[in-house]
Amino acid sequence: VQTLDQQRAKHAWKKVESIQKKIDEAQGEKQEEIRQKGDDYASYVVELVGSIRINGLGQALAQLRAAAKGESREEKEEDPHMWLYRNVEDWLCGESNLFPKESDLLEQLIHSRSDQYFQAHGEALAWLEWHKKLAVAFLKQNQVEKQ
Repeated sequence: VQTLDQQRAKHAWKKVESIQKKIDEAQGEKQEEIRQKGDDYASYVVELVGSIRINGLGQALAQLRAAAKGESREEKEEDPHMWLYRNVEDWLCGESNLFPKESDLLEQLIHSRSDQYFQAHGEALAWLEWHKKLAVAFLKQNQVEKQ
């Protein structure tokens, strides 16, 4: 049996590993494009922690979704902002069991009770502490950035 903190670390690592796999499987210019997206992703993870602390979880997640670029839904899903949104959603609506996977995380936060919202806020920050360290260590091209 693993502690909750070990479960957070394992989940956070799997998400970083999946991005690293995308980079490794790409070829040529596409690999450089995805490597840059991985680098951007690591920066967004660092920024998200501060954004949640300043603005709250709901507003920070709404900003992530709004920042995803693309003409179509499929293109937006390939934006690193949306990768991060989906990874937080996967933790909070999946393994942490805070919310069911039946609808979008942002929608569930908007309709949640205040105690659920604050629990999700704390859980997101706890998960992001692991994710931030792993993303910067394995995806950041210039690892001089502060953690």
